[in-house]
Amino acid sequence: MVLIVFAAYCLGEITSLAVLYLAVMLHEAGHFVACIMLDEKVVKLRFMPYGANLCTENIVNPIHSMIISVAGPVTSLLLICFFGSYSSPFMRIFKASNIAVFALNIFPALPLDGGVFLKNVFSYRYGYVKSHKLAMEFTRVTAVLFAFFGMIFLLLSKYNISLLVISAFLVYNLKEERKKLIFLRRMIYSKEFDRQSRALAVKHRAVMQNVSAISLTDYFGYNYICHFFVYDDDMNLLGTLQQSEIIDGIINHGADITVGRLLGGTNEHKRYGV
Repeated sequence: MVLIVFAAYCLGEITSLAVLYLAVMLHEAGHFVACIMLDEKVVKLRFMPYGANLCTENIVNPIHSMIISVAGPVTSLLLICFFGSYSSPFMRIFKASNIAVFALNIFPALPLDGGVFLKNVFSYRYGYVKSHKLAMEFTRVTAVLFAFFGMIFLLLSKYNISLLVISAFLVYNLKEERKKLIFLRRMIYSKEFDRQSRALAVKHRAVMQNVSAISLTDYFGYNYICHFFVYDDDMNLLGTLQQSEIIDGIINHGADITVGRLLGGTNEHKRYGV
């Protein structure tokens, strides 16, 4: 952050940088207003190179998370439209800054708004953990693309390293995303995440007996519960496992237990051996 300010000062672009951060703060204000309207708690505002990130407590409802992620780009877009007709030097920089903030945040990479939105869209089909893993893969691909075009941009401009800085940040942020992944699993083990509604949908999945129980938690998601049918190597149905039984089994027996061994410890009336 200090280096960015120093570089901008040396290049005579300190005013442009200040206007850029003004556009960023208004963008984050859009997220903040959405959090207040949806009663989601804001933890802190984290400053980063060329931007900032509004950090919230874990948002369980994917719809809330998608609305909050969209609120920032919508705010930037409204500012572009509202101030687009002004032609003063300050307004031209302000408009360009909002365009840059909007364009950057629609990329499908965490913690950018596009990545957050995509992760929550995935969560309806794949569950919390698996959708987070997919979003991390999109982040890696996006970081590589930014690095590639950043090198070209640097060679052409001789000094502009903006895209390279963004690429480095995305790679660095993957460490934070791995921490969030650990938190997601802990949330799942608490068994509170699936009690958000009185009426829950049920998703059925078929698994082999040698599959690890912990891998099935990747499919757990919002406002539905998973029900697993366990088969042996000859495709005979051995029985079923409920979501709560899988969580209890992992807590009691460890992460390495397979669903076949876990099924052996469930109630006998749930076995349907063929």
